[in-house]
Amino acid sequence: MDRLGSRCPLPGYLRPSVLICLLILTASFVSYPMLRTLSLWLHSAVTGSYVSGTYSIVFVNCPNEQIARDIARYGEGA
Repeated sequence: MDRLGSRCPLPGYLRPSVLICLLILTASFVSYPMLRTLSLWLHSAVTGSYVSGTYSIVFVNCPNEQIARDIARYGEGA
C-alpha cells in the first residue's frame, strides 16, 4: 500500500502529462504569429505571388511634395 501511495500525485499538484500539454499549448500560441509570417513569406517566395493580408512598403522619389501627396492619395484608394 505504501508503494501505491508514492506513485499517486499529491492533491493540488498537476500530473507531469498535464504540465507537458499546457507547455505545448502555450508554446503553440506564442509561436503562431512567427510561424504564420514565415509560412506566408515562404509561399510568396516560392510562388512569386502576393499574399493578401501582408504589407508592402514602397519608397518613391518625387520631384516635389505636391506630386508625393497626389501619389499617396491615389494609393489609399487602391
